[in-house]
Amino acid sequence: SLFSELASLKIAETWYSNTRYLA
Repeated sequence: SLFSELASLKIAETWYSNTRYLA
């Protein structure tokens, strides 16, 4: 569903930002 995709995208963006911050 669209909501599911948006939620996954938001999580991926947050995870990516956190990873880049820790790196």
